[in-house]
Amino acid sequence: PERNFDPFTPDSLSLSDSPRRNWSLNKPFSVSYSVKIPNNACIINRICRIYKTRLSSETLQMLIHPTAIIEDNVEIGPDCEIGAYAVIKRFTKLGGRNRVFEHAVVGGEPQDVKFHGEDSYLEIGDDNQIREFCTLHPASGEGETTRIGSRNFFMVGCHVAHNCVIGSDNIFANEVALAGHIVIEDHVFISNNVGAHQFVRFGRHAMVGGKSKIVQDVLPFFTTDGNPPRLRGLNNVGLRRAGFSD
Repeated sequence: PERNFDPFTPDSLSLSDSPRRNWSLNKPFSVSYSVKIPNNACIINRICRIYKTRLSSETLQMLIHPTAIIEDNVEIGPDCEIGAYAVIKRFTKLGGRNRVFEHAVVGGEPQDVKFHGEDSYLEIGDDNQIREFCTLHPASGEGETTRIGSRNFFMVGCHVAHNCVIGSDNIFANEVALAGHIVIEDHVFISNNVGAHQFVRFGRHAMVGGKSKIVQDVLPFFTTDGNPPRLRGLNNVGLRRAGFSD
């Protein structure tokens, strides 16, 4: 039900054992406070729903929209931002200063016919941007983990499937689709609507042109483009930006 509340302060933080309360709220609130969270506590406040979630013990300075949903067994680092209607699913770990935009789903069940509900994980580093309607999946297989590094930029509608390993400082343009077990090294630029087959590897400082169909490994330092894709020469622009000399 929609309710009216007094202005939020750390003193008004309420703890409950029931995850089924659902508050409909008007606007997000900024949080800046230190608090110890009991193990397995259900935290329901004016900002979002957090069910049996372990937050970082550091001082939190986060903006989480009231319509965001954060499930149980989630760890969120400091200074993250979670947008409207974004969903952070169970067994997901977010580092610090990540921005999850509207309608993104982080940690949704993997799309793998071999997955049967076993505990598997998604770990994300620091300073990533996860734009609208992105879907990032945990691994398939008991105890397995999908890993994403730091300072990656996932534009609108990107998909990262189960068991992928992604490094840092990569850019994924709109609607990039990565199948399972893909490895992305560092400083890779993948243009819009690229589809990549499972188990392929993208070498560091590679660039892939838009709408390419990737079914084999992508060489580092080169530009790959076309359908079928072919090498088009060195990734000169990316290498110069990364500080490589001529």
